[in-house]
Amino acid sequence: MKQLFALAGVFVLACGGSGSGGVVRFGAAGPWNQAYGAMNQRGMELAYDQIRARSDYDRHPVEIDWENDEADGQKATAIAGHFVADPSVVAVIGHVNSGTEVAAARVYDAGHLVSMATTATSPALTGISPWVFRVIPSDSVNGLRIAQFAGARLGKRRAAVLYENNAYGRGLADAFRHHF
Repeated sequence: MKQLFALAGVFVLACGGSGSGGVVRFGAAGPWNQAYGAMNQRGMELAYDQIRARSDYDRHPVEIDWENDEADGQKATAIAGHFVADPSVVAVIGHVNSGTEVAAARVYDAGHLVSMATTATSPALTGISPWVFRVIPSDSVNGLRIAQFAGARLGKRRAAVLYENNAYGRGLADAFRHHF
């Protein structure tokens, strides 16, 4: 997560922004009330604590606006609108889910606000916007690796594919089917 903040800082510098009053303000979005979202938040908090512990923190303070999207695309879109409308937010860490990041991507694109998805793996994110990034491989790669494992390593020639009917499940299942 520390790398996420560092990468976001590079984007901030490249865009010439530093937030209002010298404070660099990030948005953070995810389903904080769910276990996997809480794990993402704890990782971000750990990185944030390390940043605040730096000797130069007083000269370069950082703030985070934590928003819970509850893994809901409509809430994610509304949160993205909130971040885009706030000129002090220089970049967004999250969304955690593929579906929420895909839903929010058009808002970030229209508002020219950088969003870096932490664990959103849907292939639909690839090229969706020049303002939306991810720091994890796409399910097109994950599906390929699973298919290679099932076919080459296990010697299987047929497989049944069960998946959750959401952006994450469809992306991974499609990639597996394509490569198997």
